Amino acid sequence: MDVKITFLNGNLEEKVYMKQPEGFSSSGGEHLVCKLKKSIYGLKQASRQWYLKFHDVISSFGFMENIMDQCIYHKGNRFNLDQCPKNDLEREQMKNIPYASTIGSLIYAQVCTRLDITFAVGMLGRYQSNPADGAVSWRSAKQTLIATSTMEVEFVSCFEATSHGVWLKSFIFRLRVVDSISRSLKIYCDNSTAVFMTKNNRSNSRNKHIDIKYLAIRERVKEKTVVIEHVSTELMITDPLTKGMPPLKFKDHVDRLGLGSFM
Repeated sequence: MDVKITFLNGNLEEKVYMKQPEGFSSSGGEHLVCKLKKSIYGLKQASRQWYLKFHDVISSFGFMENIMDQCIYHKGNRFNLDQCPKNDLEREQMKNIPYASTIGSLIYAQVCTRLDITFAVGMLGRYQSNPADGAVSWRSAKQTLIATSTMEVEFVSCFEATSHGVWLKSFIFRLRVVDSISRSLKIYCDNSTAVFMTKNNRSNSRNKHIDIKYLAIRERVKEKTVVIEHVSTELMITDPLTKGMPPLKFKDHVDRLGLGSFM
């Protein structure tokens, strides 16, 4: 959605006064100031007041805020699973229907002559993509700390991955996509020592210096919120995000990530 002059729509909760703008004509009242009734651009609380205004309006239409991410609102209906494709055969049959080409033709007609079908075509266009079998959330970044061993690097990476995974699990649940998510979150790591560290409270001279906040991963494993499993480096499909590798292996990992080239 696009809102014109966004920050001018917010209601102010405080009394705010401003000098008369340059060029404003007020004969005999030059010594007076202006009292703002609405927020304006440049006001420090402008973005906050706009958010509160937006929240009130969107909530009045029945949308609910996702408490895991306050920028996400949802409003939906439950559908029976019988309405979904039941097997691979039905999915293959759907691939033979030129749905995308039909939508493209309608968009061309809409732009050129048929403005009256704009809304309908927009609604139909939402169903062109069926995201699945691919990466839902991915990230590649340098760690901010200086690690003293490979194990420490992998251990901290497991902590970061589980933190995001636990949040993502709650986020999806709050979208009401599923009724519950009872299964433990499974995290794969190609360092067996780091995996051992997540499951045991033992410390030695090589790991006792690790910041205590990263040890929270042990509690998550103990509570079975997450499960850390070892996987061979050859099968670690996230490697293209972290290192260079031969073309064939790179393509194999990228395909397994569900990604593809635009070329």
